[in-house]
Amino acid sequence: MKRVTWHGLMVAGVCAFNLAVTPGSEAYEEIFLAEGGSLSGTVHLHGKVPMPKGYNLTTVPDPIYCGRISDGRGWRLLQPFDVGSQGEFRNVVVYLDGIEKGKSFGEYTPPRIEAIDCRFMPYITLVRDLHNVMVVNVADHEGRFQLTDIPPGTYKLKVWHPYTGDKIEQTVTIEPNTQSSVDVTIEAPTGRLYANQMVENAYVRYTITEDVQSQIVPTLEKQRLNEGP
Repeated sequence: MKRVTWHGLMVAGVCAFNLAVTPGSEAYEEIFLAEGGSLSGTVHLHGKVPMPKGYNLTTVPDPIYCGRISDGRGWRLLQPFDVGSQGEFRNVVVYLDGIEKGKSFGEYTPPRIEAIDCRFMPYITLVRDLHNVMVVNVADHEGRFQLTDIPPGTYKLKVWHPYTGDKIEQTVTIEPNTQSSVDVTIEAPTGRLYANQMVENAYVRYTITEDVQSQIVPTLEKQRLNEGP
């Protein structure tokens, strides 16, 4: 079994967000797999990409340091939806549900998570449970995924994201020594997804002077509303 940990923005080292998902509960048995199949494909998001989260840097202890990555108006943005220009949905977890035994995953290596410039990296981390394993992958920069050495059989292919869950699933059949493919499209969620969702005129809610805003300069990266994390 895999545990998926979601890492959000850490402002001035004092605020972090995480979500753990533990799909499945049956013990996984490692066996010799001579005729495993493979599955590859893409994940796309259909519809308007949701607005990012917004953090008003004028309210944090060190707005100058964290403001090196900001929108130029005193806001640090965190976009949970990493979507390309053609709808390619990146950094979503793709996994097969229902596999009870299969290949060995070798020696366990703990994941490394770093706090870089007021945010946790990487954004999505797969944490392996020491007793249970699933066939799982994270979609790359082009929304592609690759699952290999899969025991022949019929399984549920699921796609997980912190704000869509894993309700999206397709039935796939894996044949021995065969490469199969599947493409998944997810409808973009609508409405307000989080309390600190960014809005077009964000400063309507705050009394912030232009002088205060001008002190927060995005010297490392100037963010825009629809960019990824």
